[in-house]
Amino acid sequence: MSVDAASLDAVSRSTRGAAATLLEAKALSLRAGGAERNRVLFAGLDLRVAAGERWVVVGPNGAGKSSLLAALAGVFAIAAGSVRIDGVELADWAPSALAERRAWSPQFWSDPFPATVRETAALAHRRDAGWRSALMSWRRRVELWMGGA
Repeated sequence: MSVDAASLDAVSRSTRGAAATLLEAKALSLRAGGAERNRVLFAGLDLRVAAGERWVVVGPNGAGKSSLLAALAGVFAIAAGSVRIDGVELADWAPSALAERRAWSPQFWSDPFPATVRETAALAHRRDAGWRSALMSWRRRVELWMGGA
């Protein structure tokens, strides 16, 4: 089963409320680099994040904080366990619907385009319309920089 944008709206409406679970992990285990032969970062993690809650992930370098956040966002391999967003397993989300529901920014990022943080965030916010206007804006800057009118 794959969740599309229309199904997402129905799931979101049905789970709204004071104690709606937005994110849930059960028996989650991760390995360094996502590879089966690598060391275990942690095992058996149970986590529930409800609407309105804020969490902090704290630990020493190399403990797996960034890997945990990436796994919860669905961009890092899970060794064992499950992750649900709005009650739906990560594997059941259509990529476009998941991209509309959550955001993830890697720990290290090298952007090949001369965009500001605001412009990059605007592209993510308006995925459907942002690329064309951002590209035009970038082209206009290049033209101005090169002395064009």
